[in-house]
Amino acid sequence: MWQEIVNFYQAHKETIDNLLSGSGVLVITSFVGLIGWLIKGVYSRWERKQNRPPTVDTSPFVIIRPTTPDDSERQIIKLAYSSQEKEEKDPLADINIPYQQRSAKHDLTAELETRLKESRWLLITGRTGLGKTREAVKLAQLLNQEGWTVLWLKNWEWLDEPTSQQFTEVSRKRKILFLLDDLNNRMRFGADNKNPVAEKYTLAPINIPLQERLLKLLSAYEKYFGEAEIRVLATTRSELEEWEKLQWEKYPQLWQRFELFSLEEPEDSSIVNLLSAQKVSEEITQINQGNYGEIARQNDGSFRNVVENLRRMRNRKLPLDSEHYIPTLQGTWEDRYQKVVKQYPLTVHLYDAVDVLRQCDIELIPLMVIETAILMEGAKRWRRWRISREMKKILPKIDSIEGILKPRDGQIEAKNRSIEVDKYLHALTGLILQLVERYKDVRLFSSLANFAYKLFDWGHYQNALICYQRLTNNFPTYEIYWFYQGTSQVYLERYEQALASYDRAIEIKPDDYQAWYNKGAALGNLGRNEQALASFDRAIEIKPDDYQAWYNKGAALGNLERHEQALASFDRAIEIKPDYYEAWYNKGVALGNLGRNEQALASFDRAIEIKPDDYEAWYNKGVALGNLERYEQALASYDRAIEIKPDDYEAWCNKGVALGNLERYEQALASFDRAIEIKPDNSNAYYNKACCYASQNKLQLAVENLQQAIYIDNKYREMAKTDKDFDPIRSESQFQDLLN
Repeated sequence: MWQEIVNFYQAHKETIDNLLSGSGVLVITSFVGLIGWLIKGVYSRWERKQNRPPTVDTSPFVIIRPTTPDDSERQIIKLAYSSQEKEEKDPLADINIPYQQRSAKHDLTAELETRLKESRWLLITGRTGLGKTREAVKLAQLLNQEGWTVLWLKNWEWLDEPTSQQFTEVSRKRKILFLLDDLNNRMRFGADNKNPVAEKYTLAPINIPLQERLLKLLSAYEKYFGEAEIRVLATTRSELEEWEKLQWEKYPQLWQRFELFSLEEPEDSSIVNLLSAQKVSEEITQINQGNYGEIARQNDGSFRNVVENLRRMRNRKLPLDSEHYIPTLQGTWEDRYQKVVKQYPLTVHLYDAVDVLRQCDIELIPLMVIETAILMEGAKRWRRWRISREMKKILPKIDSIEGILKPRDGQIEAKNRSIEVDKYLHALTGLILQLVERYKDVRLFSSLANFAYKLFDWGHYQNALICYQRLTNNFPTYEIYWFYQGTSQVYLERYEQALASYDRAIEIKPDDYQAWYNKGAALGNLGRNEQALASFDRAIEIKPDDYQAWYNKGAALGNLERHEQALASFDRAIEIKPDYYEAWYNKGVALGNLGRNEQALASFDRAIEIKPDDYEAWYNKGVALGNLERYEQALASYDRAIEIKPDDYEAWCNKGVALGNLERYEQALASFDRAIEIKPDNSNAYYNKACCYASQNKLQLAVENLQQAIYIDNKYREMAKTDKDFDPIRSESQFQDLLN
């Protein structure tokens, strides 16, 4: 403000000097003018700030630069346990629980450091509550104090290839430690997308599972900074159900990079040390230190169970003794859930809301939890208002007792009731959009972005599109939102709208090869193959090793009947990814179109080797064999296609053709009849039945079936005029009348 006063004085120096030497009234008037001018300037700046869209951090990482020991310890633990200021005052909050060495025999932190140094990628495994996060955080703190920049992976963040801006946020001179906590939970929604709509397309990035995205991201950092500068420290639960979420065998390229470290259970002496800690013991009103050893032996071997028992005893003013101690974590959570529900019945809906919001990657903001709980409870009108008031009163109490807004492993699951998330997705979309519009809170915007990604992954493209449209309205310079808006529109078959979205993404980020690639796919679906080619070429120019772009370029060339060029593109895709089934299959189709049936057979055989249960490859192999007049082998291929897909009417029809060529007419007719049964307007089957009957000189049946084929598609009238199969009845008047 002082600078603004100086500027005002310099602009009006002469007038002010005259006023100061003259009339006092004029001095006061000038002073009032100055104040008004300053207020107007401040208001103008405030107004511009209000109209400026909130900034949403699109980086999936929190960057923790090398710092002092105290700051490092506090910062990393706060991230690990999502700590807030009010929680930090609680001695039994996770952030304040003193670290304990789990064994008196050796220094586990030093052992982990050695293993991480040797392998560079280390995965700490262990069952729930064993202290995996605490050990990883302890090592990260140590390395951070020794000059390593820690990149903490945020909860529920979308992983994609890093942008140049994200690279520059980390100094090239610093070593980088990626801290990836609780990978099993991050992978729980990372399974392959099975949505039937998405399977029609080969778009980016819906076909890239979370495991592959994580590997691509980490590899990109290694390439940019050098492998020697990168360390990856991760944790995961080892229970079978949790371990299977990683899909270890399916993604060996990622998981084989890690060395596994199985965390041992803490010794009883570690539990005793934790119970003896001053911060802990001061919280329990009645304490008998003689019971510590007995409690340690009674405990299930996890630190987490100790802490949760301490919280329960403190909150209920129970003595710390073996009589009140619950030995297992699961028992602790179930006991606590039942007690809090008995005290506050509406807790049932709050727990369910937390369950749904976590699955949808939406931050557990109190407002969002309460509104979701009301939505799920189904309250209407006056009752909704009453329940809302009651929930606003009880949620802070439940959170202070149970920490429901920062749930721990197994806590929410203790309600022993699963939620069908799908039934709430549409209503939840409307709710979060309503709250975003009303409050303009940056946390709500971030939650909206995460929810949109989740809807997209689950195949709920209409709801995802609605979310992305709101995001692009509020953040028009965020290329990633335009990209996903466009891809949602493609899956909804709104190709023209998708093109506009991709063009906006490309305008913001001209080197976004995924947007160029998907734009090409949208153009292809509109039949604009020349323009699609240009988009695929641009994607390839940016990323020459994008096998999908090469493949789709080949598909566009095939649609333009430029089969030789298409072959070259398919070969390039195969060179980059030798097990790319689609490229082998379409290479076979292109070779067949060029009449090179022997080579086509080899391509179809390679496709079948990669994907044995694909009926289309078996069907087209049969076509190639038929073209080579190897009808018995063609029959075997069609039978395999039919075995995989019994309602494939084209395979039934072509099987009939092969049988007809072998003069096995009755079997051929049975195949044609099955094709017609599947598709009543199957003109090709009727035509081939007519051929079959004509070959047997059965005039009436031949004419009836040919007449039906012509009725459905008039092209068969011209075909019959030159088809040799009709030679036995060609001179018959009924046949000639039909043709004429």
